[in-house]
Amino acid sequence: MNWDQTIACGDGANDLLMLNHAALGVALHAKPLVRKQAPCPMNNLGLDGILYLLGMTSEEIRAVSV
Repeated sequence: MNWDQTIACGDGANDLLMLNHAALGVALHAKPLVRKQAPCPMNNLGLDGILYLLGMTSEEIRAVSV
């Protein structure tokens, strides 16, 4: 599988392999072990937080959410 353009999102230890292989591996509201080992832990935002990581602005996110 080509992981170069893959975004992975997970929260458990079973997701670590996927998170570490993806171009962007986001541990979203993950358990403590996963937060320590994941490339990009995120606890304060929801799935829309991934859009910020991709470089979208709040205005762009609101425009596509309507």
